[in-house]
Amino acid sequence: MIELHCHSTASDGYFSPVELIEYAAARGISTLCLTDHDTVAGFEPAYRAGRSLGVRVIPGIEIEISHPSGSFHLLGLGIHDYKGTMDDVLPRILEDRERRNRKIAKKMNQLGVPGEYRDVQQLAGGEIVGRPHFAEYLIRKGFALDIPDAFERFLGPGQALYVPREGLELKEAIDKIHRAGGKAVIAHPGTLHMSWTKLKKALEQWVPLGLDGLEAFHSSVKLREARKFQKAADEFGILSTPGSDFHTPEHSHRKIGHYCVEQVPMDESILEDIFG
Repeated sequence: MIELHCHSTASDGYFSPVELIEYAAARGISTLCLTDHDTVAGFEPAYRAGRSLGVRVIPGIEIEISHPSGSFHLLGLGIHDYKGTMDDVLPRILEDRERRNRKIAKKMNQLGVPGEYRDVQQLAGGEIVGRPHFAEYLIRKGFALDIPDAFERFLGPGQALYVPREGLELKEAIDKIHRAGGKAVIAHPGTLHMSWTKLKKALEQWVPLGLDGLEAFHSSVKLREARKFQKAADEFGILSTPGSDFHTPEHSHRKIGHYCVEQVPMDESILEDIFG
């Protein structure tokens, strides 16, 4: 099996990069692309662990894209030449994330949740702070039952603690990924909250910018819907990729090495299409 979309503690995952590879190896994963949010800091320790455990580890990233509605994330798969090609953009992305985090912390205090932003930072263990860390903090303070509850009632779009991010322009993100030798793939396209008609019109604009694919087979969609995304990708001559978006074993619906709600194992045959 393979995994093309997963996270470590370098961003908002549960396992450290090394622990993630150990977890993946124990479950039969032969190839894994580490796609932490806004950072490649976890790649080198993950790569070293992979070499000792027989797991091929591929560098990747997940980048927030500026978009008027929904959540637009772009995967960079196989960014082997990331050193020197993304150095100027990653600090900017992290600065945007930090600004949003501090706004969330301020809203949290206004809501009556005790504590300070540094408490959430400590919870993140010194790594990048993301909304899942705020969710965990709300759970610990008794304001939420679990992470889905925290997002549904506090951190999701339209809720009291939601703060949108600015994100990169799509063209800039695609160019950076290509310069790093990677493929630019829209992550979990369902979160764009676009009708099929609007998505196709958007693809008419995005594909000429260099977009390489859609993550059609994400763990959040049923196979029937995934086939629709695949058909849209085929119409534009771009890739359809699978990904679990694994963060933690507590999310049983995001099983590492599996895609779609039906949890279909990811086969190695897709690697040739993506990476050649």
